[in-house]
Amino acid sequence: MVPDIAHRHDEYNAGMTRQLPWRLADAPDAPFPPAETALRQPDGLLAVGGDLHPLRLLNAYAGGIFPWFSEGEPILWWSPTRAWCSVPTACT
Repeated sequence: MVPDIAHRHDEYNAGMTRQLPWRLADAPDAPFPPAETALRQPDGLLAVGGDLHPLRLLNAYAGGIFPWFSEGEPILWWSPTRAWCSVPTACT
């Protein structure tokens, strides 16, 4: 069982080493945990659960968080320490 965000946040603030990702709340507008609390191994695993509701995706992407998972498995949310970013330029 993955503890909820409030419980895991208390552990993080107490200086404990986290070994499990956060569990997202069911509401699509529920906040994500801070990206800096993502696990080091595997690099960037932040949270599990939730859905791909557009509001959740917008909140995730705004915080440098993205979903990556395999079909039939829970949604995993990632924010690796090193991320690649592309800045679009004008196409002619």
